[in-house]
Amino acid sequence: MQDVFIAHDRADVGIAEAYARALKKLGYECAWDAGGVVNDDWAERALATVKGARCVIALWSPRSVTSEHVTFWATSAAAQGKLISISAYGDAEPRILAHLGTINLAGWDYVSPTPSAELLFAALKRHTKKAPKREPARAPVAVAALLPHPTLKPSKPASPRLRRADWLMWLAGAAAAPIIAVSFFFLGSELRQAFDREQTAPANAQTVAPALTASAIAAPAAPTGPRRFAGEENLVTLAELERYDWQAVALRIEQRIGEGGAAALQEKAATGDPAAQFELCVAHLQGIAGLAREGAHAPCAASAAQAHPAGLYLAWMLRDRAGIGYDDARRHLIAAADGGWAPAQRLLAGFHRNRQEGFTPDATRERALLSAAAAENYPRAMFDFASLYLRRGSAEDRALAATYLERVMADREFGLCAQARRVLVQMGEEPPACRR
Repeated sequence: MQDVFIAHDRADVGIAEAYARALKKLGYECAWDAGGVVNDDWAERALATVKGARCVIALWSPRSVTSEHVTFWATSAAAQGKLISISAYGDAEPRILAHLGTINLAGWDYVSPTPSAELLFAALKRHTKKAPKREPARAPVAVAALLPHPTLKPSKPASPRLRRADWLMWLAGAAAAPIIAVSFFFLGSELRQAFDREQTAPANAQTVAPALTASAIAAPAAPTGPRRFAGEENLVTLAELERYDWQAVALRIEQRIGEGGAAALQEKAATGDPAAQFELCVAHLQGIAGLAREGAHAPCAASAAQAHPAGLYLAWMLRDRAGIGYDDARRHLIAAADGGWAPAQRLLAGFHRNRQEGFTPDATRERALLSAAAAENYPRAMFDFASLYLRRGSAEDRALAATYLERVMADREFGLCAQARRVLVQMGEEPPACRR
């Protein structure tokens, strides 16, 4: 039986891994949610995982408190008397489980026996019957280095289904564990449907980015709500826009536009659809379907004005070709990073490091930006984040860098596996060969 299972939002995977490493050094067998497919039997598998663990740590953050699948893990564990709630931010706490208490671990260094850490140690000992090892190796990095800005509100509002479940849990809070378990048995199908809907959105839809806009810069409004502007009705999905460079996106648009597609795309863009405006911008820039390059400025500007994240980012990348001024493009880039767009966060981090015109050197902001982008599993940002910690040089920083490089290797689509493996070998690690 596993000692500990960590339930977390997918955007907090880096933090969950850091906690898992720390708990393993304390002598506990630990696993975390690796982001498996949520399908018809997900609830049954989740319940089996809870049953197979001595305790479940619910990692609460401004994102996970509105996540239905993290709430399912936590309430299932509470029904079996196995829940340990911790808040890495200090102010993030689930409403429906607040009566059970949450341990505030904001700023904990994973090692020091602070009063809050002692509460965690006591809970682990109570559930696992094992006392923690008292002199573990120092953990890689403080929690604050991995977290986005803690004062931001979560970008995704709580779903109506979750609010109904809130009331059910409040009413059942004083009841016996079997009653809670029966309640969730009947809620299972409804929750799974909600989970399936959540999975259709890109994994990075819940990013919370650091506040980057200087007071002197009037940036466009950041996107609110789920960032899904592109779906089946559009030529490219938002996930594709974030993952691929604009040339690859242009190729997909050209392959999918079809006969008569240019007119349909222009008509859709004219309705104010920001995703269609972005696609029309790219189509003009590349001359797709006979569209003229000089027509790119209007749809590019319209998409950026609506805070479409890819449109904001592209306004910077193609500012000269699209006829967008440097200052306007710079504001758009900052707005894209503020909205949680991982490629913009990575690019902006480099500008703060390399003194790009209009950007001041700021090592703290560079690290915060790369941390936010890496937390979204954006491979280029994970590679840069690992390089940043390698430059710092300590054994703890090298351990964290190795974690991110291993994750880069696992994502073969970006072609960074060989580079990440080469760095790991230079560090003295023995990574597996890259698969072609």
